[in-house]
Amino acid sequence: MHYAADCGRREVSVIYPFLVASLAMGTAQTANASKVYVFSTAPNTTFQVRKNNLAPMTVTSTALGSLHLQTTASVGDRFDLVPAASQPPAPPLGVTAGSEAPSCATVRWSASGDPAVAGYVVYFGTASVAGGQTQAYAQSFHVGRVTQHTLCTLPSGIYYFAVRARTASGALSPYSSERSVPIQTTSAFIAAFDAMVAGDGVRLSWRIVSNETVLGFRLYRTDGAVESLIADGIDAGASSFVDATILPGRSYGYVLAAMLEDGAETRSFVRTVDTPALALALEQNRPNPFNPSTQIPFTLEQTGRVVVRVFDVAGSHVATVFDGQLAEGRQTVDWDGRDVRGHKVASGVYLYTLSTERRTLSKKMVMLK
Repeated sequence: MHYAADCGRREVSVIYPFLVASLAMGTAQTANASKVYVFSTAPNTTFQVRKNNLAPMTVTSTALGSLHLQTTASVGDRFDLVPAASQPPAPPLGVTAGSEAPSCATVRWSASGDPAVAGYVVYFGTASVAGGQTQAYAQSFHVGRVTQHTLCTLPSGIYYFAVRARTASGALSPYSSERSVPIQTTSAFIAAFDAMVAGDGVRLSWRIVSNETVLGFRLYRTDGAVESLIADGIDAGASSFVDATILPGRSYGYVLAAMLEDGAETRSFVRTVDTPALALALEQNRPNPFNPSTQIPFTLEQTGRVVVRVFDVAGSHVATVFDGQLAEGRQTVDWDGRDVRGHKVASGVYLYTLSTERRTLSKKMVMLK
C-alpha cells in the first residue's frame, strides 16, 4: 500500500481492521509542514486515526477506498487506524480483588487475547452496580496494559470493583464481574488468614499475634456482592473453622472478624476461594458381588431428571431402579435385586446405567447367590 504526498510517493504499511501503520519516510527527516497523505482502506468507512498514540482524529474514507489525512510526519511516526463502528472488546476475565495492607485494595485480571485491546480501566466505589445500588461507579482509573492495580489511603468500608477493556479508538467493553473488598484502616492484628477447599467444605485457618484481648470470632462470607454471617461465637482459642455449606462451581470471599472487649470488630483481609464444579459420575455399586440388595452411588452435575436402570448382559431391560428428579451433588439409590415383575433375579452379571438429559453412564455388577 502507498500514500501520496505533494513531494512524491512514500510507502506505508497498514494492517486492517485492527491496524498498526508504520510510516517509513525513506530518508531521515525532521518534522515537516502539514501535508496530505492518502491511505488505501475500506470505502465509505469512518476511522479513528491516532498518531503516535495521541488524541485520535476522525476521518471518513472515500467511495474508492482512499483515506486523506492532513498532518505532519517524521521518520518513525506510527499511525493506528480503527473503524469507529468496530464492536467493543469482551470484558476482562479472572478478576479478583483483595486487601493486602491496611487502607489498600489490589485488583487483578487476566490479559485479553484481543489485539484491539490497548489497555484497561479500573472502576470502583462504595455502592454496587451489579447489586443495583447505583448506576455507575464513583471513580475510575486508566491503567494502560498492566493486569493489576493497587489503590491505597481508602477509608474503612466495603468497596466494589470492576474492570473494562479499552481499544485504541476508545471503545470500552462491558464491565467485568464485580468484586467486593472490605477495607480497614486500623492496624490488623490478625497475622494470617487462609482459606482452601478441603473435602466437602472450605477450611479456614488463622493466626493471632496481638496482645489485645479477643472475646471470640465471627466469619463472614460473600457470594457475589452479598455478604452474610456464617459463624458467630467462635471460641477465642480457636484457629480454624470448616464451612460445609458451600456449593460447587462458586467463588466465595471470606472475612474473619475478631471481637474485642470494647465491642469493636476488627476484620481480616478478604480471602477468595473457587470451589470446583461437579462432574457427572457413576460409582461402583456396593456391595459387589451382592445378595439380595445393593446400593448405586453417583454424582449429578446439576439438578434434573435421573433414570437408573438395570439390564442383563444380552441388553434386555431387567428393572428401573429410579426415575425422577434429583438435586445436584452426590446421591445413592437402592436396588432390591428384583426385576420389573417383582421376581428375584438369578445369579450373574448385570449392567446398570445412569441417564440424565445430557449423558448416559454404565457399569457392571454381579448378583451372587
